Amino acid sequence: MEKRFHIQERGSTVRTEVFAGLTTFMAMAYILMVNAGMFATLSPDVTYGAVYIATALSAVVGTVLIGLLSNLPLAQASGMGLNAYFVYTVCLGMGLSYANTLVLVLVDGLVFLLLTLTGLRKLIFEGIPQEVKVASPPVSACSSPSSASRTPASW
Repeated sequence: MEKRFHIQERGSTVRTEVFAGLTTFMAMAYILMVNAGMFATLSPDVTYGAVYIATALSAVVGTVLIGLLSNLPLAQASGMGLNAYFVYTVCLGMGLSYANTLVLVLVDGLVFLLLTLTGLRKLIFEGIPQEVKVASPPVSACSSPSSASRTPASW
């Protein structure tokens, strides 16, 4: 294990890494229930159990891949902000069906893949002024309370 992950070389121990992994799991475990609960409200075809299992499997596969490919102790799971936007704004707010919204997500992923493979994504990012890059996160944070206070009933 040391040969593959260089744990001691990075100033850590197996014990520390195990505790860090358990801590990370505990910090992310809520995503399983919350994500399944959100998506189960969309359609009778979307069951709590199916979303729970899909969320768990995608997190496991993603975490194993990111760990092995980057050789870093990273974990990944569903992004709850985007999932909430998907469920409450796009599906419930705009009235799109779950299946139609998934097609939009697929198209979005293909567009971003194409932008990345062609190198256009990097050119677009480099074309954004540094001031805008620095200002964007605070502006997003300032605008979210108004959208967070809206509920599906108020749409």
